[in-house]
Amino acid sequence: MAEYAAGRGETNEPSKVNGDSTVAVTPKGPKEPESFEFCAKMPPMSAQDLDIIKLTALHVARNGRKFLSTLSHKEGKNYQFDFLKRSHSLNPLYSALVEQYEKVLRPDQVILDKIERGVNKKYVALENAKTRAEWEAHQRQQRKKREEEEEEERIAYAQIDWHDFTVVETIVFTTADYEANLPPPTNLAQLQFASLEEKKLGTYKIEEAPPDYEPDQEEQKPRPPAPTIHEAQPTTVHTTSNSNKKNNVKVRPAGTSRRDKLRNKGQNKPTFISPLTGESVPEDQYNDHMRISQMDPNWKKTKEIEQARMSTSNLPSVNIEENLKRYASSRGETPEEEERRKRAARDEVQWDGYTASKERALQEARSKVSSEEEKRQLERQRQRENAIGPRK
Repeated sequence: MAEYAAGRGETNEPSKVNGDSTVAVTPKGPKEPESFEFCAKMPPMSAQDLDIIKLTALHVARNGRKFLSTLSHKEGKNYQFDFLKRSHSLNPLYSALVEQYEKVLRPDQVILDKIERGVNKKYVALENAKTRAEWEAHQRQQRKKREEEEEEERIAYAQIDWHDFTVVETIVFTTADYEANLPPPTNLAQLQFASLEEKKLGTYKIEEAPPDYEPDQEEQKPRPPAPTIHEAQPTTVHTTSNSNKKNNVKVRPAGTSRRDKLRNKGQNKPTFISPLTGESVPEDQYNDHMRISQMDPNWKKTKEIEQARMSTSNLPSVNIEENLKRYASSRGETPEEEERRKRAARDEVQWDGYTASKERALQEARSKVSSEEEKRQLERQRQRENAIGPRK
């Protein structure tokens, strides 16, 4: 076993073919051992997903495919059971676990014979270990050979003169870039071990590249317009509908051809207002428009001047009204306001509480009210005289 582990096991010698010593058969590697039936490859996932997959696989293996169809229909909108779909990355693990549980719960005759042979013959395990040791030693040799080839390729790659380059453009980071409120970066481990619910709810957003294929030209070819049905010929309409029902042909009203749909689709595209030029740009051309506009040197100069003004200015640009109110409330009263307040307090009618002075206080209050009302009437009359337009 130690010799096989070290790679010094027996190798197949080249043999002659049809008595010709010059033609030799390429030596083949050792026989590949049987794969482990109860060992599944575990992809990166969270512990919660693994427990749910194991429990679901156990119940499906115990209750059959009918239980699987019922569970898929019931939990179709539950993101935690997306591994039931064949297109999901965790579906191979789930399928392997179902097969393993079925072999344990309902073993076939092949598995029973293999177990019986292992019980009766004590060297079966040793022979299997020998075969696997030869295979692993051969795999290590092949792996070492590939590593040597990759090392040679890396050395050749390192011999390239990377200092011979041309600067195309220099990106300068401004204060706005440093002060931008960006989310923390997400590494690969967080994406792999995130649960299915977190991925679906958008906690970890994965951007997908746009499709690199073009739609078929046959689908884009316009079809001839459908026949028009006139109300003046009811008999013809009835006959046509019966024949269409027999031939399973749909009669579309005028204006619903594919050409009209494509034309309307091009006209109803959403547009955005460009912040650089103020033009109305379609949504599918917005990214190209922004990229081309930002390549304009005049726009770059304008942006640099604007950023320089914003960075050197110390004046607040928002909440000006609130700042003025706060400043006015904190600076105190002016002499005119203080004199007006004292005069109003001095002219205020006060009653000392005695019955003898009650009538006098009432007369003063009435006279003050009448004087104030007279002032208001004079003010209204003056405003009416100074008003522009016809007088009533």
